[in-house]
Amino acid sequence: SPRNDSLLREVDHDVVLVHGYCSEENVFETAPEDWTKPHFFLNPHANLGNDAFALKIAAYAEQYGQYSLVGHSQGGVASTHLLNFYWTGMDALKDPSRPNDSSHHLVQSIGSPYQGTSGAGTASDLIKIFGQGCGANSDLTPDGAALWLTGITADTVAEVYYYTTTYPKGFFQYCH
Repeated sequence: SPRNDSLLREVDHDVVLVHGYCSEENVFETAPEDWTKPHFFLNPHANLGNDAFALKIAAYAEQYGQYSLVGHSQGGVASTHLLNFYWTGMDALKDPSRPNDSSHHLVQSIGSPYQGTSGAGTASDLIKIFGQGCGANSDLTPDGAALWLTGITADTVAEVYYYTTTYPKGFFQYCH
């Protein structure tokens, strides 16, 4: 459907847009006009655990003071990790007078593998042998993600809006 600009509300803080695992570019930069006060985080070809990725995001984003995060793939997972485990510019945006207000999320994620993906395990190492990809990432495997999720609080979950899709493809299903 066509974009309905009447649904947009004034954004009074910066928005940091974060790419996913092993990205060459920030996918959000293809349409910068779609964002209000955007800043595009980029750490190309990186294979980082969630904590290391979150700290890289924080080091970049803190220059903006108050901000929210929009992350694709592992960028959404690392943004959630940052909100859960560290004090950041996102904390200044929390509004205690509006608990569980779903219209104000500090993190939005798109296609983030919160329950892991089998593609992040040893198959990634095999692909890297042929000069492609960044190798395995244990935080993104189903077992690694399950362990990581045990540390995420209900308060953090309430501050995250996520969108996922699953596509059937032959004998496999993949999430994006």
